[in-house]
This record gives sequence, structure tokens and C-alpha cells, in this order.
Amino acid sequence: MAKLASRLDPVLTAEVTSPGVAGGAAFELILVAALGRAIARTVGSGALIVELDGEQSSRRRRLECSDLRGPVPADPLAAVTRADTAVAGQAWVSYRSTVSGTTPPEGHLLALHARRGADVIYLNWWYDTRSFDRHTVEEFDEQLPLVLIEVVSS
Repeated sequence: MAKLASRLDPVLTAEVTSPGVAGGAAFELILVAALGRAIARTVGSGALIVELDGEQSSRRRRLECSDLRGPVPADPLAAVTRADTAVAGQAWVSYRSTVSGTTPPEGHLLALHARRGADVIYLNWWYDTRSFDRHTVEEFDEQLPLVLIEVVSS
């Protein structure tokens, strides 16, 4: 697994984590919905199983990766649904407000850990180098802020 580190700027961090955004959805669900759109824009539509590791609990979700653009965007949070727990997770997403240095458990092809700092959200991307090249993950990272804005605006 290789790692790519980045962060969201303070203005975007404030916007995506403010109360009442996206109908009051938890930021980790907003993050997963945005990840689905970023993946779709970069490598195409599809679905994957995501293990969510948050401060409340670990859960598996099915994520529909699609980039529905148009005048009436689909509810981006509807792309995140409950998954059959017997299916292995392909991606791992973690959001914690205080834990730094979290590494993904083994067996995932892609992992995203987000951590809230004083005024920014720090992002660590881990990826299986046999499945993704660095340029693809860099594109995920470039797309994520753009689709976060779309997700919280829809």
C-alpha cells in the first residue's frame, strides 16, 4: 500500500462540516457519497463495498459510484446503502475528529482516512499499487473537493 496525503482548505472544511449541511447528514456519509462521485469521474461508474470506520462504529455500506450531472442531481446520499455483511469490503473510509495516524486494515484496495484539524480536514489516501497508480489516486484527491461541494449543495 502506498500513501498520498492532502487536506481540504479551511473554507471548504467549514462548509462541509457545518450543522444542517446535506439535511444534517453525518460528515462521514457526505464523505463517502463524494468519494463515489470522485471515483466515477475518474475511473467510471460501478459499485463497491465500503467499510466505514467512524467514532460511533464500524459499518459496511454499498456505494454506487456514479456521476449524475444535470439540472436536477440525484440525492448523493442515496448512493450509500446498507450492505450485506457477508461481502468483503473493497474500500475503507475513516473519519475521526481527533485520531491521527490511523492506518487501514489489510485487505482493502483503497482507503481514505479523514481527520478534523483545527481549521482543515486532513486526508490520507492509501491504495494498492497493483490496483491503482499514483496518478489515479491524485485525480481522486483533486475531484473530492469539487464533488464535496456538489454533495452539500444538492
